[in-house]
Amino acid sequence: MVKIADRIIVDPQVCFGKPVIEGTRIPVHMVLELLEEGLTPREIKEKCYSDLTEKDILACIAPEAELARLVETGRLCLNLRRALLTSSYVWYTFWDATLGGER
Repeated sequence: MVKIADRIIVDPQVCFGKPVIEGTRIPVHMVLELLEEGLTPREIKEKCYSDLTEKDILACIAPEAELARLVETGRLCLNLRRALLTSSYVWYTFWDATLGGER
């Protein structure tokens, strides 16, 4: 298991090694998809994942915000953004390279 961000881990034994919220089997990309559909963190907690805290949900947004910033500044291709959020290896490599190895 590798902690790649606050409350976000990658474990080859959990969800095929995709980034998940720590202590759950909930993939980060599932939470992001719900947010993209327009659900608020409160609605996600009430309707979909009652075990999550608002901090868990916001932890999923933090990497997305950083990726969006990189896209806006032209440092990252928009198509790569989605790949980074769904591929644990690439996601982990992104964090390692971009954030100086902070995990």
